[in-house]
Amino acid sequence: MERAAQLILLKKQLDKINDPGFDLEAWKANSATLFSRIFGKEDERIQAINDLKIDYSSWALRDASAKYNPLATCKIKALGIMEMSIQELEMETTSQTDVLNEIFSQHLTGKQLKEIREILSSKSTEQEKEQQLAKKLLILKAPVLSELLADVLLKNLK
Repeated sequence: MERAAQLILLKKQLDKINDPGFDLEAWKANSATLFSRIFGKEDERIQAINDLKIDYSSWALRDASAKYNPLATCKIKALGIMEMSIQELEMETTSQTDVLNEIFSQHLTGKQLKEIREILSSKSTEQEKEQQLAKKLLILKAPVLSELLADVLLKNLK
């Protein structure tokens, strides 16, 4: 799943927290599944999500101030988990983009880089962009292409 799609799904889960018909158990199940797919089954946030509960016990109500709202407290914890996860993914996406920009600027001329950026930002379909990029990259000499690909693989697949 692409980072952009992951961010969209996490933001949808975040929005559900403030929904008037919020169902904690349904939200927890959906969020845990989503986190498993994005961050892996062993991610500690999954346990934090599963540990969320609305505490209506007499001890919680008696020890808390008169303004204690068990559902609101639970929602605040859920918001924190979701917001932190979204920020983490956004930072990863930004750093990957920075690394790729650095790699491409090391191996391509300014003109080549500008042409590639124009293709990427065009309103063409993904397939058209892929064809245009392939045509642009075919112009490059084999050593440049192999060095470029080696750098991308080394810095993004470790």
